[in-house]
Amino acid sequence: MTRAVRRMVTVAMTIGAACLTAAVAVPVAVEPIAAGIASPGALAPAGRQEASNYLAGCAQSGSTLSALFVLDQSGSLSATDPQGIRYDALRIALEQLAKMRPASEKELAVEAAVAAFDHQYSKARSVARWTRLDLGAFDGDTVRQADAIDQMMRTTEERTFPQGGTDFEAALEGAASDMEDRGGRGTCRVVFWFTDGSFESATDSVPAARERMCRPDGLLDQIRRAGIVVVGIQLADNSADLLPMSEGEGDGVTCGTAPIPSDWAPGMYIRADDPAALKRIFGSVVDIVQGCSPADAESKLIDPGVRRFRATVETPSKVRAARLDAPDGTVINAPASGTTEADGYQVSVQSDENYAAYEVTLPEGKGAGAWSLTTDPVTTAKDMSLCVFHDLHLEMADPDQPIPAGISAQIRVKAVDSAGGEADLGVFASAAVGSAAVGPDGNIRQSSAVIANGGIDVTLDSDMTDARIELSVTVDPVTESGIALAPITARLPLVLTLPKEFPSISPVDELELGTAVKVDPTSAKLELTGSTEGPTKICFGPFASVTVPEEAAGTVPEISETCVDLKTGESKQVKVTVHPVAPAEGAGSAELPVTLYSADTELRPTQEASFAIPVVWRFGDPLNAPVMLAVIVVVALISILLPLVAMGLANVVSAKFDTKGLQAGQIAVLVGDGVMRRPGAPADGTDRVIDVYRDRDSGVQPRNARRFNLFGVDFRAKGTLNPFGAPRFTATAPAGSRIMSSVGFPIPGDRAAAVSPGLGFVTLIVVSDAALAGTAREVQATLIFLLRDTAAFTDGTLADRLTNKAMTWERIDEWRPDPADRTDLADPGSGPGAGSGRRPESGLDADFGIGNGPGSGGPGGYSRPSNDDPYFN
Repeated sequence: MTRAVRRMVTVAMTIGAACLTAAVAVPVAVEPIAAGIASPGALAPAGRQEASNYLAGCAQSGSTLSALFVLDQSGSLSATDPQGIRYDALRIALEQLAKMRPASEKELAVEAAVAAFDHQYSKARSVARWTRLDLGAFDGDTVRQADAIDQMMRTTEERTFPQGGTDFEAALEGAASDMEDRGGRGTCRVVFWFTDGSFESATDSVPAARERMCRPDGLLDQIRRAGIVVVGIQLADNSADLLPMSEGEGDGVTCGTAPIPSDWAPGMYIRADDPAALKRIFGSVVDIVQGCSPADAESKLIDPGVRRFRATVETPSKVRAARLDAPDGTVINAPASGTTEADGYQVSVQSDENYAAYEVTLPEGKGAGAWSLTTDPVTTAKDMSLCVFHDLHLEMADPDQPIPAGISAQIRVKAVDSAGGEADLGVFASAAVGSAAVGPDGNIRQSSAVIANGGIDVTLDSDMTDARIELSVTVDPVTESGIALAPITARLPLVLTLPKEFPSISPVDELELGTAVKVDPTSAKLELTGSTEGPTKICFGPFASVTVPEEAAGTVPEISETCVDLKTGESKQVKVTVHPVAPAEGAGSAELPVTLYSADTELRPTQEASFAIPVVWRFGDPLNAPVMLAVIVVVALISILLPLVAMGLANVVSAKFDTKGLQAGQIAVLVGDGVMRRPGAPADGTDRVIDVYRDRDSGVQPRNARRFNLFGVDFRAKGTLNPFGAPRFTATAPAGSRIMSSVGFPIPGDRAAAVSPGLGFVTLIVVSDAALAGTAREVQATLIFLLRDTAAFTDGTLADRLTNKAMTWERIDEWRPDPADRTDLADPGSGPGAGSGRRPESGLDADFGIGNGPGSGGPGGYSRPSNDDPYFN
């Protein structure tokens, strides 16, 4: 027995598991890296094509793809990703999943959720709940689809922030829990697990937690056995735990059963060298899910049988233009981003400052041969990676073909492209094929498959009472140049024709109930027909293997009758209904046991044929803005002003700063030419300005969280009775001064600036009108910073970087007199004192008023307020 056949048999015996077709795929090992899944330099020399092939096989005949993003939010991210590039990367991933096209005409629901972890796990429902993203969920409305992604990103950014340690056990235990209710029939499950650090935190000890995770039948084995693919994404080089936990083994370390059994889900490890690489990696999630096979980037050769390819190029700066030359002479001028078409070739471009990805869909019968890609700025083959798709799926050639039970039958299966046309498997250099068939009793039936005339002929032997057979077929295509493409797999439920003494029921392959929106029921009918040979009966057992989202736990389908007597030739209907116990988003599935009782005839006494009908449906919990608005209007009309007043009062009451553990400091600075520096420091601003440990005053604990004064600046939280308004949090400069905030929302006149209520890290620049009227090139100012936790500032330059990124230094120049009145802007070669353009810095402390109390020469005379300050108290 060949390895391929052994795998088919193993899968056939576990056909009840979710995502069966992924398990029947014969993985093709590509070592050492799944090249082409991300651009060069983005991955470490690790990764397995098996995980991508597994997901591709599942998606080809599955009904739902569930993608869970588990984001590290430990404190170290303040230093490793201070600009929050991980959020840009996540948005790209969600947008790519939303564009994912199903392998066949059957709808593929694509749903995603975001969870987070540090020393503990934050479930998806507390970060970004499960949301369906495919265009079918929005009736083709791309605006609503984009709004759904925006909402997921808003909640993710609002509810995740760097803190705590890094507990890998908490991350995967939580992910397994979040995935548990997504394991219904036809669901493909993948966890994209992102971290920037190592396993450093655990409930007891890291070695003990690691042992629990990696021992036989431990956490990782349980996840893989359940069919959940784990894609570990590491920012920076720290693969000691993430690599073996993702792939089973690596760097001489084993985690779980290794090698991973063929009918379990494999995993993948990817490393990002820097935060910018995250966008390239997250942008390739669809490639991972759809099974993009690595090809030779040097030759740029596209083999016959390839229907789509993706070329990813590392670039020194953002691509301004690109040209693709097809083997048939077609020239495609690709945009910097977006889509274009030329002579049937469709090109989609995704790019940023460091890379560009060109996805090309080929017309039927065109595109094979050597391609050319030229970019501006110039890149070479070493900067490029290439991966290819076949975009094929398998179908019955004749879905209505009668298949008699109890005799040998031949079934034709064809390969179909994304346009619905039949594809010729003969274009491949080789295409190994296998099949497996499972009867309603769970036992294997004899089957075989061969390639014939460009398609597949399957021979099947069944028992006399087999009303339903689960047939699985897989093809492993290899191109002319030796590229092992992702397996083409299919799960084909076959309805067999029983002897005429039996009644019939339809459908037998699968009963689709539709979508249950919120708590509204959804239903479908089964058609029952009696035998022409005499009275018969059909009975239904209790629903089994019920899988529903956690929010709808307890929901079980109902059937209108449990046993139906049928007269000779009589037809009846029974209704199957799902009543959600609560709104939810996701897939539901169950099995309905059925027993057919044949007519009692002279030739044959009553016989029984038992099997189970898969029942599937979806839960929908859409955000309906028009309905929500209508509800608000109705409530307002009924209750008149009461709810509005309550909301207004809530706004006023909630207008408070978070001052617990507040620390603050003030620093004399000079600002000019977009550079901030301390007096006496180099003019290029290279020296550190803010030292949150040295410069802070930890004794500034206001007693009034609504209004207080620090260093002469008045902080005020002001609520509004407007029920639809939001509280305002401002910092007002002392009289005769202007102020600028790192929050970035200026207030007209610049005498006050917006600040954040959390005061996690806020910097303010205060400049007196007298300093602004001066003629020096650099303006004397005071920098004030507020923060509540210094733990995140292990990198001494972080405070400066955050301040410089947020501040618009040019705004200070706008406050100054007209350039014609500025002596510091005169020709440096003329006039007395030319060359420096600056006035002497002697007496600087007196100019700034540092330590001299209110009224001294600085901007407002900033000093720590005394305990007699009414606002401070």
